[in-house]
Amino acid sequence: MRRAAQYGIVLLGLVIVALGLGLMLRSGLGMGAWGAFEQGLAARTGITFGRASQLVGLALILLAWALRQPPTVVTVMNMLLIGEFSDRFLAVLPAAQGLPTQAVYLAAGLAVHSIGVALYLTPGLGSGPREGVMLGLCEALGASVRFTRVCIDLTVLVMALAMRGPIGHGTVIHALGAGPLIQFFLGCCRKALPMAMVKPAASHSPAVACEHSRNRGV
Repeated sequence: MRRAAQYGIVLLGLVIVALGLGLMLRSGLGMGAWGAFEQGLAARTGITFGRASQLVGLALILLAWALRQPPTVVTVMNMLLIGEFSDRFLAVLPAAQGLPTQAVYLAAGLAVHSIGVALYLTPGLGSGPREGVMLGLCEALGASVRFTRVCIDLTVLVMALAMRGPIGHGTVIHALGAGPLIQFFLGCCRKALPMAMVKPAASHSPAVACEHSRNRGV
C-alpha cells in the first residue's frame, strides 16, 4: 500500500509538471531550453508538443541506457505522462493576452512546474530521462555535475534556437529560478510527506542524487 501511495504522489507530481509547462508555453514569453526545443520540434514536424516531449524523452532514455543508466519506472512514467497531460492542458488553456496576463501565466507556470518536480522527486523512486543522460555523461567523461549540466543546457538552447522554439525572457527566468524553487518546494514536500519517502539508504540512488545535485546547482 505504501509503494502504491508513493507512485500516486509521483503521478500527481507529473500531472502538475505538465500543467506548469502548459502555462509557460501559453504565456508566450518563452520556456526553459528543453521545453523550447520540444515546442520547436513540434512546430517543425506538425506533431503536438506532448508528442514531441515523449519522443525526446524516449531518445534520452535510450541514450542514458547506452551510457549505462537504465530507466526506472519513474523515468518511463515521466517520459509518457508529462507529454500526454501537457497536450490535455494545452487543449483547454487559452493563450495569454497582454503583458500582465503573460507575466502571470509565466510566474504561475514556473511555480507550478517546480512544485510538480519537487512532488514527484519526494518519494525518491527515480527521476526523469534528462537526469539519466546527465549522470551517464558525468561518469563517462569524469566531469562534474555542474559542468555537464551547463554543457547540456547550452547545447539544448542552441538546438532550440535552431528549431525556432519559444526563447524569450521566460527562458532566462526559468534558468535562474527553476533550481532554487524546486529545492525550496522539495524541502516543503519532504516535511509535509515524510512517510512518502523511501528509506534513506534507498533514496541515494545515483539518478536521484544527480537530480538533487542539479537542483542545488552543483
